[in-house]
Amino acid sequence: MNGHFQNSCRGARFLAGVSLFMALLLVGCETIPDTPPIPPNTPAHLRIVNQSDYEWRVTASPSEGGSTTEWILTARATVEGTLLPGNYAVQQTMLAPGNIAAASRTFQFTPEAGQTYRWRVGTLLSKPLDDSEDEEDSPKTAASSGGGRE
Repeated sequence: MNGHFQNSCRGARFLAGVSLFMALLLVGCETIPDTPPIPPNTPAHLRIVNQSDYEWRVTASPSEGGSTTEWILTARATVEGTLLPGNYAVQQTMLAPGNIAAASRTFQFTPEAGQTYRWRVGTLLSKPLDDSEDEEDSPKTAASSGGGRE
């Protein structure tokens, strides 16, 4: 009888362990809701930081044609704007006094729906803003900085 009692205790402990494992498994199995997909026409957000003491003009022209968007960045200014997803030719031009184009570069840019982009403009001799200054810099909307015209 003693052997029978030990076997039944082992069986009870095994059953209790399996029950506890199943309970924990069921509690831990929670369905995480999928994040909804970003609609394909959601604009991308841009933050352009001027790290120089010069004024800059940044334009984005859709490769497929359409209106060019322009931002004017005064010295050490930050502007924010949006672009619809697609392919763009971006031109950033440093302006010398009198709005004379002093240096320019053009590159291709393809913003994706709902993404945020940040880039800096400056010269080799610009004193970069450190990240803490950049984060404290209250961004100006394109309208308040004279830019963002279409």
